[in-house]
Amino acid sequence: MIFDRMMKRGITSLVTTYLQARAAGGGHAIALEAVLHSYSALSKEKQEHVWYRFQHRHDASVNAFADLCSPPSNDGDLAELIFSMMWEAKGPFDDAVVTWITDQISLVIFDLRERYSVRWD
Repeated sequence: MIFDRMMKRGITSLVTTYLQARAAGGGHAIALEAVLHSYSALSKEKQEHVWYRFQHRHDASVNAFADLCSPPSNDGDLAELIFSMMWEAKGPFDDAVVTWITDQISLVIFDLRERYSVRWD
């Protein structure tokens, strides 16, 4: 239960960082980088590894699951990046944890997106 609240708070903080970067006039890619660099659980080397894999997630030579990636969208990109960061820092996870994390990311993005008027396109 405590772990659940901590994870949800962390996810909320990451999505808030994205929203703040966008509200400050940053584009989508700049806001994603701000999210990545705000996550202190990853060393600089791991951040670079996550960013490279994220940028090439649709490339089958980098990602064995490239054909399963959803089409690019700002909220989808943010969710994928946050999950990748958490996986790199704390994974691998079993199926139940993966489902819980992805559900929480989606809920937080939806909630904050509804609360604050920030352009997502």
